Amino acid sequence: MELQKELNYDLNYADNETYCGTESLDDLFQPILYSFIFLLGVAGNGLMITVLLRRLRFLRITEIYLLHLALADLMLLFTFPFEVVGCFSGWLFGGFLCKLIGLVKHLNIFCGSFLLACIGFDRYR
Repeated sequence: MELQKELNYDLNYADNETYCGTESLDDLFQPILYSFIFLLGVAGNGLMITVLLRRLRFLRITEIYLLHLALADLMLLFTFPFEVVGCFSGWLFGGFLCKLIGLVKHLNIFCGSFLLACIGFDRYR
């Protein structure tokens, strides 16, 4: 019983706003990092999609997988502005959009993993 109280005490630091002084650093660092990743990712994936779509008729299967992977990455990147706004002022967009963004994040993990597995399988068959 004593161990249970000790574990609850150690793990329940949600009431402490400045746990180890990292809360204010995360509040500043996360929006900057997400904004940088968003801009760099949209530029890089947009360039990749543009290059691949210009030679659409001559694409090999690996390049088609890369095209779909870039689209999946863009899908994730478009959730970042919502996260940045959420860092500054809390979630303002309602329950439906919260669930939709969660779905997009989980779908991105599935699609990205599946497409990378397809690329690996195609490469070594």
